[in-house]
Amino acid sequence: MNFFVHCIIISSLFNSGLCFLNVYPKVRQIPVTGDPGEPLFLTPLIEAGNINEAKKASRVGVLEGAERIESYSGYLTVNKSFNSNLFFWFFPAEVSKNQVVSEWSAPFTLGDDTSPTCWRLQQHDEDMSTNYNTAPVIVWLQGGPGASSLFGLFEENGPFYVSKKYVLKRRKYSWTSSNSVIYIDNPVGTGFSFTESDSGYARNETAVGNDLYTALQQFFLLFPELQKNDFYITGESYAGKYVPALGYAIHTKNPTAAVKINMQGMAIGNGLSDPEHMLHYGDYLYQLGLIDLNAREIFHKQENLTRNYIEEKNWNKAFEAFDLLLNGDIYSYGTLFYNFTGMKNYFNYISGNKTQKGGDSDIYVQLEKVRRAIHVGNSTYNNGNAVELHLKDDMLQSVKPWIEELLESHRIVVYNGQLDIIVAYPLTVSYLQALNWSAAASYKTAPRYKWHVGNELAGFVKHAGHLTEVLVRNSGHMVPGDQPKWALDLITRFTSEKAFHS
Repeated sequence: MNFFVHCIIISSLFNSGLCFLNVYPKVRQIPVTGDPGEPLFLTPLIEAGNINEAKKASRVGVLEGAERIESYSGYLTVNKSFNSNLFFWFFPAEVSKNQVVSEWSAPFTLGDDTSPTCWRLQQHDEDMSTNYNTAPVIVWLQGGPGASSLFGLFEENGPFYVSKKYVLKRRKYSWTSSNSVIYIDNPVGTGFSFTESDSGYARNETAVGNDLYTALQQFFLLFPELQKNDFYITGESYAGKYVPALGYAIHTKNPTAAVKINMQGMAIGNGLSDPEHMLHYGDYLYQLGLIDLNAREIFHKQENLTRNYIEEKNWNKAFEAFDLLLNGDIYSYGTLFYNFTGMKNYFNYISGNKTQKGGDSDIYVQLEKVRRAIHVGNSTYNNGNAVELHLKDDMLQSVKPWIEELLESHRIVVYNGQLDIIVAYPLTVSYLQALNWSAAASYKTAPRYKWHVGNELAGFVKHAGHLTEVLVRNSGHMVPGDQPKWALDLITRFTSEKAFHS
């Protein structure tokens, strides 16, 4: 290592005043006040066969601005020994706008055929653009690691967002318009999910997948009418590992499972799935004009060091090398990326040093009335630090083998925002090119098509075998937040198996 490179790295290590900005806004924790109610643990009711009671108890209370939006929430226990519980918030697919609103004014229990309200809905099935009984079921998983999926709900693709007066407002392009969507705080220790033992935290993706699978087994017992529906796993960022982890768990356990999950595919947005083949930040930043040739050489050296640690399976050293390169999540020092570009965020290279705005959803969900409505009681809304620390050795590991196996039997769409840095499009293509599967050769020579939403050029698409690769224009790390209309079109085309081009 030459003297110049040595000085730059030493400067990064000791520049403790320059703390890197995490992709997701850090949770602002506020004290629990008033009467937030009690946490709702659904597992005992489900195991006792009291499904109607559990479903009724999980119905979310009235929230100002969302009085006509039906949803369910609560805790599903995934490990009794450690009292590990995953929090979920479920939104059934919405009916068409032609549905008479007054018919939703009465209480309604899903799957209860004796309900007059349910009978009226069934009479209107032929007029609905979306039918709850047949609509795809989607689970959304946030990344981080340690970011609450309620961020995605409120800031990206859910049916509402939080106004400045803490009143919910309807989102125009919600994924719940044509899909039933489950938001899960994952892994245990994220958001409202919690464990009472250090041993309850996930330390690898196998544990993540198994916990999610255990939760979904209970979910489909709670909503048995959805077991036959097409099921899709979606997520972004570090969920580039969570999504395949859950997919692989379902893929391997489904054949002998009492409750089978009708998994059809997975959608991964800007996902960190295979770090070893994605370590090309130096070239990418140079091509963007954000660094020069000298800086690119330094990036190459740090990337090679990281790869060496990965090959040695020295995961702690690999994480530290990567953290110094770009990430800056745990250690409070300036990264090479910051030192050379002066930019603190890496979710959108147009934004410079603007932070990712998360609205006030983190404050909103901790309000007394909201806690009571969504059945979390006085549970802590976790900031994700513990989750990230326990997954430190998982950070630079790959889920490439799982993706390769899943591609043989399940559809996967991998999409990227054009302006992202941390999981940039060329980095994603690099690992996709390295996949070893039956359609690998076809993918490498597949034509690229323009994808339009109406008269708008939304992006570009390649397709081979069960794989669809999408570049979404004018968007960064969080595509549904940056381009909600196009993101809704993307997920709708995927779940309905509609082509992206004519």
